[in-house]
Amino acid sequence: MKELRAHSIRCVELVVLWRDQFRYLALIGSKQRTIRKRRAQTAIQVPYLTNENVNYLLKMKTDTIVFASMTIGKYFNFAPENSRGDPFLIQTSVSGNIIAGNRARAIRKGKEGQLIKRTIPLGDDDMGKAKACEEMILYERPVSSTSKPTSASPGNTGRNND
Repeated sequence: MKELRAHSIRCVELVVLWRDQFRYLALIGSKQRTIRKRRAQTAIQVPYLTNENVNYLLKMKTDTIVFASMTIGKYFNFAPENSRGDPFLIQTSVSGNIIAGNRARAIRKGKEGQLIKRTIPLGDDDMGKAKACEEMILYERPVSSTSKPTSASPGNTGRNND
């Protein structure tokens, strides 16, 4: 789960970097200042689309919601299914639970017979990255059907020959 969190954070960082490259290309791609500004603003809003034409950052919001209903949900504190999602598994790092080790027998029952759920340690630096990435995802907007963005993927820069 630590690897899933790390890869999710890295994915958001790379999408942001990719968008920055679009913005840079928009700025150098035209000689007129007003066109450059408009292109740069549009480039910032280009969604990273999957092969199914789905904005991947929006998809990440709900990717981990099913974890709470899976068997592993008995042992780790995942966000509930009716929540807004927890793509960086921050909820699994909430203090007050036992720190996850490598032995299953370490899972104990609490006073009321409930399982004490394990936590996955998250350092301050990683917590800061996870929160920043979560904020990026929360502010991601679905693309309206009226504005058709360039179908964007790393191989398609969307650069026109103007």
